[in-house]
Amino acid sequence: MLSKHTLFYNIYSKFCCVQLLTTPLSTYHCNGGQVPQNNPAYRLKTKFDLYTGLYDKGHFYKAQKCYWTLNRVFRKLSLKRKVKHNMDEDLCGSPLIPRFTIELLQDNCIYKFSIHDIINILKTSLLAVTHNWYPCPKMPRNPFTNKEFDKTHLYSIYAFAFAYCPRLLINQLFLAFLKADFDVSQFSNQNQTLLLHNYIETLVAKDTHITVDIVADILLMIKIYSNPFAPIEIQSTIYKKTLFSVFRPYLRLYYKTKLLCCNKSEKMLRRGLRNFALFNPLFGHTYYDYATKKIEVDTRCLSCGDFTEDNCLFDTFAKIRGGSETLCLPPIQGVYYFPKKIHVLEKTVLRVLPNTELFELEIENDI
Repeated sequence: MLSKHTLFYNIYSKFCCVQLLTTPLSTYHCNGGQVPQNNPAYRLKTKFDLYTGLYDKGHFYKAQKCYWTLNRVFRKLSLKRKVKHNMDEDLCGSPLIPRFTIELLQDNCIYKFSIHDIINILKTSLLAVTHNWYPCPKMPRNPFTNKEFDKTHLYSIYAFAFAYCPRLLINQLFLAFLKADFDVSQFSNQNQTLLLHNYIETLVAKDTHITVDIVADILLMIKIYSNPFAPIEIQSTIYKKTLFSVFRPYLRLYYKTKLLCCNKSEKMLRRGLRNFALFNPLFGHTYYDYATKKIEVDTRCLSCGDFTEDNCLFDTFAKIRGGSETLCLPPIQGVYYFPKKIHVLEKTVLRVLPNTELFELEIENDI
């Protein structure tokens, strides 16, 4: 793992030489050090060859100081003539903090962004997925103009993030995008598994928006992977936030089983749902509280653990409950639990339809 200063130096060096990206320097090494004179790298090489041959470098230092001073003055004068986007708030409506504010120049207009908003835009663009769950990353776009950022913008963003808030770019997703030289096609081909892992973590994040599709996935997961001898019943009156917070770890295993075809995750999911039903036999059951005189749903449950290989859930809960043989949660005191729906046997009755010779199969319930 590279250090913070090494990563920042690599990004800054690429940012300074971004004009040379149009003509790769690989041709310089392939031709034995011969660079065409029309190549910008030729002027750079000639300049530093003269620098290394100088005995007294004092005049060179003064010339460089004057050059870069004039360059900064010219840049400040040119930026004053640019149009500034009148925006003092981030995309969430909060006031911009100068320390975490970055300015990007695009189409002769200066836009101000919060570095946190830029990181979210990068993450959302790189984790784009098609309708068939196939990773399809896209280049980040300016939310004000809907135009793609250039490589100069991306190098500026990475250099700014590594300088002021390096924790934002610890994610392997952003480092892989940097190693791919901000080439979306190359990044997508080399990091299929990484993209799916990050997309799954985005789906099961604590602050994610709970949609109808997520609730449907939870119910489908319980229907397919729960143990038939230890069923889990979910009432329709339960809140979707409670349902998501309880089954969020199981949902992560379900997505890994579905998207990554991971057999290990499938085994852990089946074991976890079986243990959940054994530890929480009353979860999702409706009861009547005599004190409040209300009908509510029992949402108590024991934690499922972290689903690691060496973590035995039965042993963990036995230690929590002090070695008691009864591992399941006891019923709530002072309430009445409504019984489950009793399965009614069905019988087949044949009835002759009037004015026809056909028979209709009818199901009648015994009461």
